[in-house]
Amino acid sequence: MDLRVESVVLTPEKRINSYLRFDVTLIAEREYSSTDLKEMTTTNIVAILQIENEILSTSIYSINNQITVHPNKSYQHYNLSFSFIANRNLLNTIEAYRSDDLEFQLKIHCTYYYKNQNDIIVSIPTRYAIAKKEISQKKWIKILEDLGYSESWILEVHRPNIAGMSEVIKHLNHAREKLSSKSPKDCVADLRSAWKSLEDLLNSNWNEVAKLIDRESNNQDNKSSKSQRIDDLKKSIYSLTNTGVHSEVYDTTMLDAEMYYQQTVSLIAYLSKHLKAAIDSRMES
Repeated sequence: MDLRVESVVLTPEKRINSYLRFDVTLIAEREYSSTDLKEMTTTNIVAILQIENEILSTSIYSINNQITVHPNKSYQHYNLSFSFIANRNLLNTIEAYRSDDLEFQLKIHCTYYYKNQNDIIVSIPTRYAIAKKEISQKKWIKILEDLGYSESWILEVHRPNIAGMSEVIKHLNHAREKLSSKSPKDCVADLRSAWKSLEDLLNSNWNEVAKLIDRESNNQDNKSSKSQRIDDLKKSIYSLTNTGVHSEVYDTTMLDAEMYYQQTVSLIAYLSKHLKAAIDSRMES
């Protein structure tokens, strides 16, 4: 009995848990005369999910279906589904291997036995097949989003209706895309552009924004106000994003870019809310 793979389809599933489901069409070709075979049964089919020969997970497709053999057919199709729980550990491991596109490997083990014309049960040694599935980086990023994987580092930005704010959001969205595609230096460059776009909006409204930030705060003598501390924080984060354009001096890792992204989005979201309130207050007065 020889096995070969005809097709493989990968589908993300979100039920109580998240899954990667591989639908495989497998063809079993018989090496012996069909006249010797009365009926054939498949017991267990096991699939091992691998990337670059690194074992990630195992799925068992247990069936006990009797197959009627026709003398004029020398092969049998099996349509199989293997589901692997896509927990964060599995996805983190996959992401650690990914640089751009992915190639998954399913090593499929099949155990058969058959009954011959004399009703004698004959075991067939376990047969193997390798199913390969290539996934483009773009499609894999979409799968991760469908599974909710990126929610751990993606933060939403408040989108106030302020002239010029759309440019800030555009750069932040680009930074998010670069982070998903594992381009940390490009991500940080877009974060820097987002801060630059925000700077003109903040500078022309900073007095009003600072008053809103400091509202109901009791500043101590010789101590920086809350608004001053937040402004210092803004400048520090902006300074960090400058490392992305000085690659000859600073190495920017994915861990760096994720931290810069979270800090930038969190603070811009905070400032944009105060900015909107300051502009609305001025227009009403």
